[in-house]
Amino acid sequence: MKYKKLSSTTTLCNHLLSNHIDIWIAECERLGVQITAQHAAEVIAAHQGVTLDHQASSRPQFTQECFLDAIAEFIVATDQV
Repeated sequence: MKYKKLSSTTTLCNHLLSNHIDIWIAECERLGVQITAQHAAEVIAAHQGVTLDHQASSRPQFTQECFLDAIAEFIVATDQV
């Protein structure tokens, strides 16, 4: 299978933000999924009429499990294949 530029999740994310934002937010909350993408967080904050806190969060202590989680988040967030 060949991956192309249009294989990314960016198009889906933009579609959810533009057309299904309330449902997406509700489902993420129900499932305990935190929306961390900067663009999505900004759009959601504006939609909800709140300000977005741009303060950096503290770093977790290094563990192998945290390292693997960070790699997985990087791969998903940057559409690596």
